[in-house]
Amino acid sequence: MNSIPSSPNDPVNTDILMVAEDRVKGFRRFPFHAISEQCGHPVPVVIQRLKAMMEAGVVRRVRQTLLATKLAQGALVAWSLPEKNLDAAFDWMKEHDPFTGHVVLRNTDAANPGAQYRLWTTVKVPVGCGTLEEHCEILKRHIGADDYVLLPARGVFALGVGHMRRRGLRPGDKTPEPAPMQETKTVSLSGLEWKVLLSVKEQLRPEEMVEDPWALRAAQAGLEPEEYCRTAEELDRKQVIGRFATFLEHVRTRTNDGPVTNTTDCSTGRFPPAWKSGRERNADATSA
Repeated sequence: MNSIPSSPNDPVNTDILMVAEDRVKGFRRFPFHAISEQCGHPVPVVIQRLKAMMEAGVVRRVRQTLLATKLAQGALVAWSLPEKNLDAAFDWMKEHDPFTGHVVLRNTDAANPGAQYRLWTTVKVPVGCGTLEEHCEILKRHIGADDYVLLPARGVFALGVGHMRRRGLRPGDKTPEPAPMQETKTVSLSGLEWKVLLSVKEQLRPEEMVEDPWALRAAQAGLEPEEYCRTAEELDRKQVIGRFATFLEHVRTRTNDGPVTNTTDCSTGRFPPAWKSGRERNADATSA
């Protein structure tokens, strides 16, 4: 029987998760060491506890995140469609367009300007796959839209996603310094950089949760560890790398002492009554 605590409410696990969720920024040669340094628990304990929580279903995945804004043009898009086409367009966008992220069907007051733009989506078009305008013209034909308005992102801010850390936040709490804005200019990558990027972003399997996970990934990619890590560090300098993150399982109660997380933002369905009745719906075709 496994006696290693797997509850997120265990004091040691809470310490680890408060760092592991979203406090290890950029690429780190030894990511579990970075978690250990910040949470104050030894590296073997950090790895052991994260593995136990993954086994128990508390942790959904551990992986290096990317900053897609540097790899693709992105925009919010407002769509004007005949009322009869809205449901079919919502479903088609959600299921069939790989470049569409969030899909929202909004309730509007017909008397307001722009009320005909009820379908809103986010779209990202990777470098080399055409322009935002070209892709939206294709979508327009597919869903039978009358018109669309592109609202490109000019700058973005990274949001903290630490559920455990946010448990102790009070309304109005903020960081001492304003969050830096990240420009959305795309960057060009070499063949080697793409190879390492596609490798480094995959979630770690339990057997890869060791002190030097990138040595294993380098071997899988047919590269020496130093070359692999040097390339990943260059990707970090190009601001393509996000954070080394631990993602918790949302909503489901997976432990004996309560839900894994207290809040899950939009995924909990905590919306005004009009949203819950189906007059406003939200879908997210992308995974975190």
